[in-house]
Amino acid sequence: NNQVSRDANRLKESQSELTEYRNNLSSLTAQIEALRSNKDYLERQLADVEDRSVSSKIKSSLIFKISEN
Repeated sequence: NNQVSRDANRLKESQSELTEYRNNLSSLTAQIEALRSNKDYLERQLADVEDRSVSSKIKSSLIFKISEN
């Protein structure tokens, strides 16, 4: 009986630990997804800034060339 009781307690502890690990995994997975989303957003913003910078440089170059003529 004592052995059964100890085993039952260990089983409950293991189940509780497993539940805690699952909750942590779920939380970390949500954080990873949020970070991926933020990364994608920042990459799009960076691409937009780079495109505008290139466009601005091209415009400035054209204006300079036109003004030379």
